[in-house]
Amino acid sequence: MGINPRFSFYHINVMDYVIEMTVEKVADDLYVVKHEMRPGWFCSVLVFFGEKQIGIVDSGFEETAKDMILPLIIEQGRNLKEVNLLVNTHR
Repeated sequence: MGINPRFSFYHINVMDYVIEMTVEKVADDLYVVKHEMRPGWFCSVLVFFGEKQIGIVDSGFEETAKDMILPLIIEQGRNLKEVNLLVNTHR
């Protein structure tokens, strides 16, 4: 399953609630990853693709990087080693 300009991924948590994670391309070099916490609440991760570097603002939850960010980077033909900036705006 690849990451498309608009892509949804679902998994089930321990309470059998279906959590939605989406990736949306908002510009040629900018993607927004949304990871739902509960109905109506989500965290957003911004992934910026520079020519030789990748920046990430807010890393999301424990599963976000593995399930959404890494596949997005690979789908873009890029390498995780290119991530040189990670900014978390909260704990």
